[in-house]
Amino acid sequence: MVWAAAAGAVDGIAFLVGVVLGFGIPTALTTSFELLSVALIALVGTPVAAAVGALVGITATVVNLGLFRLAGRVTPRRRDRP
Repeated sequence: MVWAAAAGAVDGIAFLVGVVLGFGIPTALTTSFELLSVALIALVGTPVAAAVGALVGITATVVNLGLFRLAGRVTPRRRDRP
């Protein structure tokens, strides 16, 4: 579960960095939106993105394990294998 949370947190941070680089900086350079505002959004959003990403990672792992166990019960087993 720790690996799922860590991977989800990294994924959330990477998503935030992509959004800031893809939309925030070009918007700041072409409109009256200041670069300091983009930095503040990134600063505040990073812990939030990490927490949400960790929750998504844990949820995805729990769903994956549950479906794996369900598939093991539903599918037929060969007689020569335990």
